[in-house]
Amino acid sequence: MTYKIGNVSKGQSKALEKVEKPDSKANVEGVYGQEAVAKGTVKGNKLKIEDFTKEILEAKPMNSPIPEKWYKKGGSISIENNGTWTYTNKSGTSVSYPNGYPDFTPFMHPNVKPVKIEVHSPKNNPKDFENTNKAARLTKDTDPPIIDIRRPPDGYTWHHHEDGKTMMLVDEDIHREFRHIGGQSKVNGKNK
Repeated sequence: MTYKIGNVSKGQSKALEKVEKPDSKANVEGVYGQEAVAKGTVKGNKLKIEDFTKEILEAKPMNSPIPEKWYKKGGSISIENNGTWTYTNKSGTSVSYPNGYPDFTPFMHPNVKPVKIEVHSPKNNPKDFENTNKAARLTKDTDPPIIDIRRPPDGYTWHHHEDGKTMMLVDEDIHREFRHIGGQSKVNGKNK
């Protein structure tokens, strides 16, 4: 099975075509989405490492894990019909990257809702975390508690959402493992 990117013009979605040659006749299915997409099931088409052509890699979400390294760690990657890449680690934990950004919603702290702040430029995580802890009304007596106003609660980190304003309290290990470019980079001009 071969995957290739179809013709696109500025502002259009990229098309990924699945090309098969059963019985020596070419069978081409065009699939369209926000980025390159693979024809597959609702949960996406799980790709093998050899399926990652240069064209498919060009549609990879910014700063997401490198497929070759991800597979060497025992993970897998699927691309859904709408173009969303989903990374699954060797433990079976998955994070999807709709519109090129990670969706950490399933890994948010259950007691803390997302809050909006003005993200600092240039980058200043301690100040962002302080403002976010205040906006979320976290103290040493809340669940979760904070020990230092300029740090997130133990086991969690504040994720800068891609809108450049929203902060989400998410599992620190998941946030670290599933690399990405997020709202902080967008605000600081590194996500263009």
